[in-house]
Amino acid sequence: MGGNSVANELTGITQKQLDKKFKHAADFGITTTKKNAETLSQYETAIKSHMGDKATKPLGTYGFVTDSKVFFNSNTNNVVVLDKSGNFVTGFKITPGTPQYENYMKNGVLR
Repeated sequence: MGGNSVANELTGITQKQLDKKFKHAADFGITTTKKNAETLSQYETAIKSHMGDKATKPLGTYGFVTDSKVFFNSNTNNVVVLDKSGNFVTGFKITPGTPQYENYMKNGVLR
């Protein structure tokens, strides 16, 4: 991965968490809603790609998880949330112009 990549921040992704958050897979380019081993694997790869992208930067925290870190990509407007140990919590697209986006940009807290 690139020198300024945050990929090494991601230490773990469980199948359980991928399964739980699969509803957001479309935000990362997964084009099917069918949840199976293959599509969960594609989602995991997409999350790792997000974390490996040079445009992905640490920015703020996730309001629902104490000591979490949010990794925002300004090209895609996707975020990935990791807990304090670096485990995948969630990931989704935020939309510029929405209260969620504006609050996150202004206060550094994603909700």
